[in-house]
Amino acid sequence: MLQPGGKVTLFTCSLRFGKSLNMDMFRGFFKIGADISLFDGLEISREKELCNKYLGKFPVISISLKDVGCLSYKDALTRMSHIIKREARKHQYLLQSSKLSDIDKEELNFAGQYRMVMGGF
Repeated sequence: MLQPGGKVTLFTCSLRFGKSLNMDMFRGFFKIGADISLFDGLEISREKELCNKYLGKFPVISISLKDVGCLSYKDALTRMSHIIKREARKHQYLLQSSKLSDIDKEELNFAGQYRMVMGGF
């Protein structure tokens, strides 16, 4: 996961393979504001250089399709749109970041405004 390469990693496995558990663990490790104590006593906590470099350092976007179960394409698209916008709102602090382009900031800002117009999800 930490080797140079692609910017996105996609996990696809059969049911009951532990995808959600693994994704929760990755999110818990990498996300900004991570609870460092969750990893106390684990093998990874002995990797001080790795933890100093990666633990709690990244905005993490985690989206699951398991909650999109709808009977129509239109309903599924609407539900997925709501899930993505809710996740984007969690990262509105990035509007202050110099690492995002103005276009990216406009898109992120739109997610928050959409919620106010629609009255939330």
